[in-house]
Amino acid sequence: MADITLLEAAKHSKDDLEAAVAKIIVESSPILERLPFRTINGPAYRYNKERSLGTISFRGVGGSYTPDAGVINP
Repeated sequence: MADITLLEAAKHSKDDLEAAVAKIIVESSPILERLPFRTINGPAYRYNKERSLGTISFRGVGGSYTPDAGVINP
């Protein structure tokens, strides 16, 4: 996957409305002009999100511990 800017994506868009909206966004926000955007294949980009983190605690040298893990949702 290649990273391109929003303005470059607008130049290569086949949809005139999509290109026009992208140009308006770039003109109104200089920050969005510089951010890289990633081209994806398909209707959505899948990622994981942490639902909860595992717990932490201190233990003495040679002491016992209870293993714990967080929950990650797709």
